[in-house]
Amino acid sequence: MVDFDMTGRMIGWKQVLNLQHFSEIEPGTSAQDLLMRIGRPVSTIAIPRQQLVLWNYRYPTNDCLWYQFSVGHDGRVISGSTGIDPRCDPPNFLFR
Repeated sequence: MVDFDMTGRMIGWKQVLNLQHFSEIEPGTSAQDLLMRIGRPVSTIAIPRQQLVLWNYRYPTNDCLWYQFSVGHDGRVISGSTGIDPRCDPPNFLFR
């Protein structure tokens, strides 16, 4: 996250894509607040049957994980947890 003053000059920055910042997002947090605190997700996946959208964030890790927030139809965070990043899945040669 980068902070700027009124003139557009950068005054600070910090890495917010990490487990510490993810864990500070509590259930009930608005999607707008989530965007302001950690930025846009790398991808979203709609789960219509459960009336939610998964917001996925990649972050520096040696374990090939990403962090997912479940955001309900009301625009509020339901939960968050780590998961396996699908880009780390080996190619499936059986289904080409």
